[in-house]
Amino acid sequence: MNLKFLTLALVVSSSVAAYIPTNIHLPFDGDFSQRLWAPHTTAQLGVRGQILVGNKAYDADEHRVPVTQIYSAKESTLAMLEGSVPGTPLHALANRLRTTQDGVRGMFEVDGDFSWRQLSIDALYRLSMIKLPGIFSIGVHVPIVDASFNNIAWRNITKTQTGQDNMVRTLLVHDQQSLSRFVMQNSDLDISAQHRTGLGDISSMLYWQAHFTQHQKRLREVLVQLRVGLKIPTAHRVDINKAFDIDFGHDGGFGVPLGGGLRLDLGAGVRIGMDVGTLFIVRRLQEWRLKTSLAQTPYLMLTKGLATKEYGPEWRFTLFGQVEAGTTGVFCSAAYQFFKHTDSTLYPQSDAMSSSLINSTPLVDASESHNMIGNITYIPPRARYWGCMPESFMQVTVPFGGKSIMSGVVVSAGVGIKF
Repeated sequence: MNLKFLTLALVVSSSVAAYIPTNIHLPFDGDFSQRLWAPHTTAQLGVRGQILVGNKAYDADEHRVPVTQIYSAKESTLAMLEGSVPGTPLHALANRLRTTQDGVRGMFEVDGDFSWRQLSIDALYRLSMIKLPGIFSIGVHVPIVDASFNNIAWRNITKTQTGQDNMVRTLLVHDQQSLSRFVMQNSDLDISAQHRTGLGDISSMLYWQAHFTQHQKRLREVLVQLRVGLKIPTAHRVDINKAFDIDFGHDGGFGVPLGGGLRLDLGAGVRIGMDVGTLFIVRRLQEWRLKTSLAQTPYLMLTKGLATKEYGPEWRFTLFGQVEAGTTGVFCSAAYQFFKHTDSTLYPQSDAMSSSLINSTPLVDASESHNMIGNITYIPPRARYWGCMPESFMQVTVPFGGKSIMSGVVVSAGVGIKF
């Protein structure tokens, strides 16, 4: 599977409280590269592009939903008033409208699209001065990202049949424009579409690989690979005053990626393998938008507060098969990948905030993604005799299931050269 040919990918994120997990490949994930070090090669440069060509998001019940509904099918304007400071106009309005809730009144459905494009510049250098068994190399991955939430539409599903319906529409909000004005005036919250272009998190990685030749009929070679690194928060941090702001990292936190892969060469160009990767994110103390009521929904939280976030690790498990098309230098790979982001925990820094209440938000719950991956990699058959070793690839990642995940069909392509 991989010596990761240094590709700095993106973790695209958004929400009023934290990043949204996706099925986008991270730079330290395993891949299907054939870019193995030859005796005469010491450095590697490359570029990789990725584009999201279709949204396929899933909610907590593993149903297909719009990307804006992975946490909640509806957003409550009545619930956003709960927990307001006593004596304020918001508190008075909440008391006046409290008895009007019926599960529909004051509710909005929010719909929208998510787009994402990325160009990654990758560099790798072989550490030939290390005389330990195997081959060591270091790499740096630098991504440039363009992403947006667009076509954001808030649809009021409150009926117009009773006096209470009319009271909510009159005293609170009745459409997208009035809702936008209300949350901006009362909490400086922007619920409109967002677009951002910029640098993602830079990653620095240390890789190790070793080949073990096997003189057996059904096993010709074993390739073992390990990786460890540091993800540096160089990207823009999400603005908690923008409900659909786009965070190109993990809330500005440092990360430690670890991983390893095993590939078996069965002869006749047939290979099978697996890769396991994980990312540990350093806890962060910062201001978030926090729940003040169990009924509150993710995109309509008016209260801000300091809290420390303890992140659950992210895991990616990949099983793959690979076939070389004769002696053409074309390698075809197919894989299944499972991604899981485990639960995170918020620790409030004020006695006025309830730990159990702020952790009732689905933004800290686990998310999962199931994906099928197809990859074609090409190396000129006679490259081993050249002074350099070029390689190119195309890849498609198609999600077919998930939980609280903003996944999508991802098309990737890249070229690299080792010299």
